[in-house]
Amino acid sequence: MFRNGTLKGLQEYNERSPYFAEFFRLYSRIHAARDGHRPRIVMVTSAVAGEGKTTVSTYLGITAALATRNNHLILDADLSRPTLHLKLGLEQSNGLTEILGEGLDLSQAIQTTPFPGLHVISAGHTVPNPFQLLSSKQVRELFNHLSSHYESIIVDSPPILSVSDTLKLADYVDGILLVILSGHTNREVIKRATEMLLEIDKPVLGVVLNDMGEVLPYYYQHKYYAYHYAGAENKKSGGAGV
Repeated sequence: MFRNGTLKGLQEYNERSPYFAEFFRLYSRIHAARDGHRPRIVMVTSAVAGEGKTTVSTYLGITAALATRNNHLILDADLSRPTLHLKLGLEQSNGLTEILGEGLDLSQAIQTTPFPGLHVISAGHTVPNPFQLLSSKQVRELFNHLSSHYESIIVDSPPILSVSDTLKLADYVDGILLVILSGHTNREVIKRATEMLLEIDKPVLGVVLNDMGEVLPYYYQHKYYAYHYAGAENKKSGGAGV
């Protein structure tokens, strides 16, 4: 699936691609109105690294742009181990860390993609203490500004069990999507990740069982997760990517 970090076949992905319908279904479900409120800023995370959260974020953003013909943004907030720029063949520098730490203007940070309407803000250069940077009042101001310009914002966050950055990022989003690599991640690890997510005062929009061999997300409502995972844990999986 990967070639030098870039997603193989990405340039050819369109409405007729085999998995477009699955990602469009995923986009429609997580952005459906709940209690009169439609989530616009969605954080995509995983329990640990290598479960495909960045791949899901990438295809989710591309699918949204293709389907709606409106503007959508993917923000790489994994400041310790950023890979979104690699998946899309973009620049890592002049990204989120430069916006927050150096006052970089957004016009210099927002990158375009081959997909009309899809923009990206990379993570920028890695920093020693991302949590401190993400605690700045500028972060909320940034999200408020971006949400007025984009129909949806997908935040590619660090794995929830790896660093505290993810818990801080949750303050700024409308909901959380958890990505699990099918047949790969230990059940106890998943249990701990879901427990941490439930402690956050944000809706858990669902769980994606990601089969990296097929780049195909299987979406389940969070409350049904345990039942479905029990039946899917023996599913054969392919190679993992972040």
